[in-house]
Amino acid sequence: IINTSAFQGCTNLKNIYSDNEILVFGDYSFQGCTSLTTLDANTYTIGEHAFEGCTSLQTVKLANLPQMDIREKAFAGCTALKTVLLGLEEDQIKEDAFAGCTALEEVAVPYNRKDNIYAIISDSKQINKLYILTPAFYPYPSKSAAKAFNKAQCEVYIPDALIDDFKMDPNWMAFKAIKPLSESGYYDAKCELK
Repeated sequence: IINTSAFQGCTNLKNIYSDNEILVFGDYSFQGCTSLTTLDANTYTIGEHAFEGCTSLQTVKLANLPQMDIREKAFAGCTALKTVLLGLEEDQIKEDAFAGCTALEEVAVPYNRKDNIYAIISDSKQINKLYILTPAFYPYPSKSAAKAFNKAQCEVYIPDALIDDFKMDPNWMAFKAIKPLSESGYYDAKCELK
């Protein structure tokens, strides 16, 4: 566990990488670490405001652990954040977890967040790649944030075994391209992070 405010304001810290599980990144644990560029870890909880204001953070890669929870404003104000890679299922991602992350370009869509992920990432208008993590085909969400999402500028990567099902659906066909997940460079054909 990384305790509350443990590395808050460590402005020279550049990377966080762990092969082992870090059960919890506590509230405010890395808030204001303005040189941090990469977070690559196995964790269950990203606490409130944990990485808020990490203005150089570009990549967040959180491995497939069950019941992961990304809490309020965990990555708020991470204005350079471009890539968010998550696991197949996330227990909870608060709607303001990525508030102010205006530079997002590529985002994973966990299966149980498929209906609300578009509201969670709505501050960015630059998203050009979605990684659809799912064990089965599902219709494109009908919620207002999903309807407003700019599909025409975005490629979607689908689990290899399901790509034909998604290609036959008119709402998914509106995306710029539909590609196999195994060609994403981040995930294998079965939604596991490489």
